[in-house]
Amino acid sequence: MKAFKTVLKVLAVLAAVGAALYVGITYREKIIDWVKKVLKIDAPAEECCCDEDCCCDSECCCEEAATEEVAAETAEVEDKDFEG
Repeated sequence: MKAFKTVLKVLAVLAAVGAALYVGITYREKIIDWVKKVLKIDAPAEECCCDEDCCCDSECCCEEAATEEVAAETAEVEDKDFEG
């Protein structure tokens, strides 16, 4: 009877470890998000301040301005090509 109880205890421990691993592997992203929320761990916001007027949190206004400048320069080059 003593050996039977020992075997049951070992099986219970193995089942608990297996269940913990299963939950950890299956729901790891949700667990990580929850821990970050509870501990208030946030990635530092990337601030881009090209001008004093422009200070964006999520997207850099400098990149948007650079893209617009490149598009304007491309349009000017294309216009010059057709002028003769």
